[in-house]
Amino acid sequence: LWLSAARAQEEPLPDPGPPQYVYALDDQTELTLTFHPKDQKTWGAELRLYGEPAQGQIYSFTGDVRLLTKDVYEYKNGTPPTQKQIRVAGKPGEKSPLEISTRNLTGDDSKPVRIHGTFKPVDDAALEARMKKRYEQADAALNDLLKRTLGEVGKSGEAKLKEAFAARLKLRDAAVDPEADHKGLPYWTTMWNATLESVGFLRSYTGRFATKGFAGSYRMPNGNSLELEVVPEEGLKFTAAVLQHAEDKPGVLTGTARLFTTRAVYKEPANKKDAEGRTPVEATFTQHGHIVHLEAKNTDELAGHGVSFDGDYYKVVPRK
Repeated sequence: LWLSAARAQEEPLPDPGPPQYVYALDDQTELTLTFHPKDQKTWGAELRLYGEPAQGQIYSFTGDVRLLTKDVYEYKNGTPPTQKQIRVAGKPGEKSPLEISTRNLTGDDSKPVRIHGTFKPVDDAALEARMKKRYEQADAALNDLLKRTLGEVGKSGEAKLKEAFAARLKLRDAAVDPEADHKGLPYWTTMWNATLESVGFLRSYTGRFATKGFAGSYRMPNGNSLELEVVPEEGLKFTAAVLQHAEDKPGVLTGTARLFTTRAVYKEPANKKDAEGRTPVEATFTQHGHIVHLEAKNTDELAGHGVSFDGDYYKVVPRK
């Protein structure tokens, strides 16, 4: 017992990192400020904007705001008139609100992002409640989307869709420690992210929003992924990855397949065989609209015995 106690005392506690403070304008807009121990005139800033429940986070800015004058911090990048600016007025790290204003911020879609107003401090309990609410709203949106998608596929496709949806829910449950308490910010954040992944998969299921062509990102209901790129005069470059693979295996199959319009064939070059004379990997990719069916052979050395890359991969579509 004495030795155990001594070892426990010797083990260093995890480094909590520099202090962070979260502020919110409304349900969709948050700001995290991180203290710089070596530069007290600078704060790391992360500005987040959330969309509708099924969208998740739609904008994020990360940078440093530096002291400009008394209780005013500013970020600038670029040159006028399109110079990006973020101004923080107030005393970061205290319980008082902050006034935030932005100029010339743009999202990934090149549309302007305007954020102005009074941001109030958010404590740990409130931050957890906000994330739990986001998860609950996303989960409701997921179930609404399932109902609409069931209507689209009709009776003939109902059983297959329900099977795929069950696999996605199983994947979500597996994302959290089964022995951990189902509470706390990390738990609700994990559940929220996994739910958004399921929303994305369901939006991809029918192919209604999918782009044409072989190239793109694809996912299976069980979380396996496939990335395809058509390279002129070379063929179809691919990377397939299984979510569950043996610990000593990479779980990844990659190469360039010979492309025949809606079908591609890959045979691992003989000179890539290992010293034990491993049988070369073979793979066939067949495109059916927004679905690519993969059949692969001799992949035990890549993912483990009984682990398969095979199946239908659905083309990922961007979030709304």
